[in-house]
Amino acid sequence: MKLFRFLLYISLLSIIGCGDGPGQRADFDETIGSAAAGDTQISVRDGLALVEVMEAGRLDLWLSAPTQEITFTTGPSAVSDWDLTLRNAPADSVLSIVTGDATAVAVTTGLPTEKHWHLRLPPDAVTTVHIAPPDAGLAGPIRIAMLSDIQEAMSQVQDIFARINDDPSIRFVLSAGDITDNGSAEEYDRFRRELGGLHVPFYATCGNHDVSIGDMIWHRQLGRHSFHFNFRGAAFTLADSADATIDPKVYRWLEAWLDDGRDRWHLFITHLPPVDPNGVRNGSFSSRREAAKLISALAGGAVDLAVFGHIHTHVAYTLGGIECHISGGGGGWPMRWDGLARHFLTMDIDPVAQDHDVKVVEIQ
Repeated sequence: MKLFRFLLYISLLSIIGCGDGPGQRADFDETIGSAAAGDTQISVRDGLALVEVMEAGRLDLWLSAPTQEITFTTGPSAVSDWDLTLRNAPADSVLSIVTGDATAVAVTTGLPTEKHWHLRLPPDAVTTVHIAPPDAGLAGPIRIAMLSDIQEAMSQVQDIFARINDDPSIRFVLSAGDITDNGSAEEYDRFRRELGGLHVPFYATCGNHDVSIGDMIWHRQLGRHSFHFNFRGAAFTLADSADATIDPKVYRWLEAWLDDGRDRWHLFITHLPPVDPNGVRNGSFSSRREAAKLISALAGGAVDLAVFGHIHTHVAYTLGGIECHISGGGGGWPMRWDGLARHFLTMDIDPVAQDHDVKVVEIQ
C-alpha cells in the first residue's frame, strides 16, 4: 500500500508539476522584456522577447513571436553604438526605425533564425524599432507547424526538424510544451542547441515537465509562459496550464487577448486539455468547473481552433463548438496501442476566409 501511494504521488507530480506555481510564473512573465545598462533602457512590447544579454553597446534577445517592437530610451551619457542580436527570429526579418533618428545596418549571421544589426542611437532620446518579416502585417494565408511533448526523445528531434525544414512554406513552429523531460537547465541548454537544426522559429508555452524543477529556468531560457501575438491577420494565444489550471492573472490577460482576436482568425494553445476526450490518461484540468469556464471563454471569444498537448497521441474533437486537437507526438512515451507514430501537425490558415486545415505528419 505504501508503494502504491508513493507511485500515485509521483504520478500526480508528473501531471501537475512540483516547481514554481502558476501565480509565480505569471508574475515573472510581467518582468520579461525590460532591462537597462548604463544610461540606456529598453522595453520589448508585450514582453515578447527575453533579454539574454544587455551591457554597454550590446543587446541579445530571444524571441517569443515573429514580430517585435523595441523601444530604447537613452540618457545624455548613453552609449551610441549597439550590436543587436535576435535569436529565434524569422529568417526574412527586417528592421525599420519607427521613431527617432537612429540608423541600422544589417550584418550577416550563420543561423537562419539569428539576425544581427549594428545600431547607432542618438543620446537623450526615445527610439522605437520594429522587426518583422515584410509581409507580417498583410492578412493572408500562412502555414505553421505544431510540435509538443518531445521530452525524453530530444535526441531524436532532428528528424522532425528535418521534415519541417523540407517544407519551406512553414513560417514557424508552435508548441504546447513538455519540451523537456524534467525541466533542468541542462535539458534547456540541449534544446537550444538542437534548435540550431531548425530553419524557422519555435514559440512555446510550458508543460508540466518543463516546470517540475522550478527555479524559473524556463524564464531564463525561453521567456514568457503565456503570451499573445498577431501575424498576417491571425491571432495566436499561448497560455500556461502546466499545473492543470490557469492562473487568475492569466485569465485577465486572456480577456484582452480574446477581445483582440475576436475579429481575427484565432488559435489558442495550452498544454493540458480542459477535458480529456477519452479519459485514458485523465489528462485534463483538475477542476471541471474551471474547464467549463475556459471553454465558455474561448467560445465567447470566437476562437477558431484550440490545440493541446500532454496526451501522447493525436485526437480531434470539439469543445463548445470549437475544433480542438490534442497533439503530443514529439516522442514522449507514445501511446503505442493507437498505432500512431511520432508526429507533428501542419496548419494551413487563411485569416481572410476565416478558414483552416489541420493535417497530421507522422515520423516513422
